[in-house]
Amino acid sequence: TSGDGFYPAAAEDGSGGALIAWTEIAYLPSTKTEIRVQKVNSGGAPQWTADGVVLVDSSVVGGSTVWQTGETTAAVAGDGSGGAYVAWNDWRNDPTPPIGNDDVYAQRVNASGVAQWTSGGISLPDYLPGSQRRPKMVSDLAGGALVTFQDKGGYSWDISLVRLTSAGKAWFRWPLWDSSAENKDQTDPRIIYDASGAAPAGCVVVWKAESLELGAQKVQMGETASSVVTVTATDLIAGEPGTGEGTGTFTFYRSGSTAAELTVNFTVGGTATSGSDYTAL
Repeated sequence: TSGDGFYPAAAEDGSGGALIAWTEIAYLPSTKTEIRVQKVNSGGAPQWTADGVVLVDSSVVGGSTVWQTGETTAAVAGDGSGGAYVAWNDWRNDPTPPIGNDDVYAQRVNASGVAQWTSGGISLPDYLPGSQRRPKMVSDLAGGALVTFQDKGGYSWDISLVRLTSAGKAWFRWPLWDSSAENKDQTDPRIIYDASGAAPAGCVVVWKAESLELGAQKVQMGETASSVVTVTATDLIAGEPGTGEGTGTFTFYRSGSTAAELTVNFTVGGTATSGSDYTAL
């Protein structure tokens, strides 16, 4: 290849071969970062385009060279039809100057090595604030895939889970662990398929906790995931209009299926007066 391969991930292709995804980095004449995937047969012979299928290149990856070379990683799983699902993180939404705001994307490649979804992949988080990175994934053995990643939508790293369908839809984003209240990081998730329960079964996710302990959660896919709504103060520094102290921001997050509309009722409390101390909600 034109560069060096980093952070490889592999999965079975269902026919005795393997699917391999990795980060490709070329340093000269300038840093160039790509996410690639390749399929090899049982004899080790590549089945797709030479040097792998490029899913996203440096024109999209974005971010500083430090982030590109040290934190851009990929995960892969079979799609049950000879193709692959690939998830990765990149910095296309990082502002200028860069602050390290990356997000997780995914792409499906069919058995012939042709990308099936929108160019550059689909976004897995249903919001943009914060960072999401270090995805890991596994097939759900029902034509889809399960993707977990560390998620800093608030003030600490949490663990989230998304189920992908063959059509490129994220059926739900499930917060496996939300440590925002205690402000402690949960990082480096790992995922395995769990065959127990009704089909499609589910998965078990484990991760590293800041307290040097391990966290784990079992998710049953056959059960209907109920919606859970959480609210996070994404910008805590605020002042009254005209003081120049900034505007406070609260973000509502919804887990579970997003196939139907959901009405959320909320109340506002405290000593501040609506309409004068803050814009009426």
